[in-house]
Amino acid sequence: MHSHRDMEIITYIRQGAISHEDSLGNKGVTSAGEIQIMSAGTGITHSEYNHEDSETLLFQIWIHPNEKNVCPRWENVAINSFHEPGIHILASGEKELVNSNIIKLFQDATLYLINGEQEKDLDFELKNGRQMYLVVAKGAVMINKNRVNSRDGVFIKNEDNLYFNFQEDSELLFFDLPTLSN
Repeated sequence: MHSHRDMEIITYIRQGAISHEDSLGNKGVTSAGEIQIMSAGTGITHSEYNHEDSETLLFQIWIHPNEKNVCPRWENVAINSFHEPGIHILASGEKELVNSNIIKLFQDATLYLINGEQEKDLDFELKNGRQMYLVVAKGAVMINKNRVNSRDGVFIKNEDNLYFNFQEDSELLFFDLPTLSN
C-alpha cells in the first residue's frame, strides 16, 4: 500500500490485468482493454498488483488537477467497446463536457481514444492555446507527415490541425491539455 494526494492517475491496461485495493474500500480488477481513473484528492492509499499468470503491459498517465482536495475516487471504464474507427471521448474536465455521461477529470483536459484503419485519413482540428500529448498504443501513423510508431509518445504544441494517415490499424491515446503557465 502507498499513498497519493491531489493527482489524477489514469491507467490503461494493454495486456493482462491489475488488481486494485484502496482505503475507500474499493476492490477490483482492471483488465486489458479497460482504463482505471483514480482521483487522489484529499488522499488515498492503494495498492496495484499483477495477480495474473501472464505479463501485464500498461500505460499510466499522471495529470495535476485544477481542483485541490476533492473527494478521492476510483473508477473503471471498458474502452474495448470503442472498436469502430474514429475519435471517442473517454474522460474530460472541459466545461463543455461537464454534464455528459463520460468520466470527469479534475482538470481542463480531455482524454480521447482514436481508432484508425490502415490507409485511412483523419483530420483533427485543435483548439487555440492548447497542447496535446499522444501515445500510439498499437499500430503506426503519420501525423502531419511525421511517422509515429507503436509505444511512441508525442508532445504537440502550436499546431492548428492534426492530419492522421494510418499506416496500420492503430489505436492512439490522445490528451488535449491546457497550456501551462510558468
